[in-house]
Amino acid sequence: MPSQNCGNCNFHGETNPKKIYCYYWKEWRVKKENDYCEKFQEFAEQNKELRLRLASEKRKADEELKKNCNRSNNDNIFGNVILEKEQQELLFTIVEASRNLPSENRQAFSVIYDGSEYSYLQHSGLPTGEYRFYYPDLEYLSKEEFVHVLNSHEQGISRFDVHPRGFQYYSYLKVKSGKPVENIEETVRRFINTSDFQREYSKVYEKWAEAESILWEADSIKQLTTIGHLCREAIQEFMDILYLRVNPPDKSIPKDKTINRLKEIIKFKSNKLGKKERKFLDGLYNYWDVLNGLVQKQEHDSQRENVPLVWKDGRRVVFQTMMLMFEVSQSLK
Repeated sequence: MPSQNCGNCNFHGETNPKKIYCYYWKEWRVKKENDYCEKFQEFAEQNKELRLRLASEKRKADEELKKNCNRSNNDNIFGNVILEKEQQELLFTIVEASRNLPSENRQAFSVIYDGSEYSYLQHSGLPTGEYRFYYPDLEYLSKEEFVHVLNSHEQGISRFDVHPRGFQYYSYLKVKSGKPVENIEETVRRFINTSDFQREYSKVYEKWAEAESILWEADSIKQLTTIGHLCREAIQEFMDILYLRVNPPDKSIPKDKTINRLKEIIKFKSNKLGKKERKFLDGLYNYWDVLNGLVQKQEHDSQRENVPLVWKDGRRVVFQTMMLMFEVSQSLK
């Protein structure tokens, strides 16, 4: 990095070509006449570390100010919007489905009617490609201009896309909650709790839901081994459905050998997956192996390691089982 400075601020760069390095923006910039640094007023090479720290703190303060301004503006825009839980979940579903596709492959949502007040969405970004919903909720989202109707017929909306206002409101709700970790968990939980997942993996969902229910009971500590047993059965049932669907040739792996089954599924589907997806699935294989160890420990009351189980062990197994099913089903879709 050049050792000279323009002399007007803390920019560090070449003076002749007026090219300067800004510690605040972390980039080279062209110095303009009277373009003084508003972040700091002094320059000294020996204080470089101090200026770097101050620049970092100033960036954080500016970002927080911008976030608060955006939140305030959004409060003014969306302050009177009231969505029921199901309407909010429908908006989350379509926004996240839209974001699941690269920009060059964007597509509209199609609405398929089944003769009742419930209908189906079809879109490549949906976890299973299809989503059942209460049709009047879609009309309400349209009324609030969260979706843009492209086509309609006598039954109602037939094709639509997410309106920019819908993306903005989605972000507003996420930021307003102020709980990024909980937001991620809630996204996965909504997927597990959808009727589509429950219909496709009915036994899986029953086992996992029972384990989660026990987790929140008053005497859950006494039933930690039961939680482990239910999660193990949920994983076996889940892998059984995936394995039979893929049906690797010349292979007959027992149901309880879930790790070996997953390995064969990844090998069988590797030619149809991208390089990044294959690499991610290889990582999931190791993740599955570790989780399997946690479940085994939980189910057998940690007798081999002589370490007593506590509530957080049950929570970890239930949560990680949910996350694993989500990631595997998404990657192998």
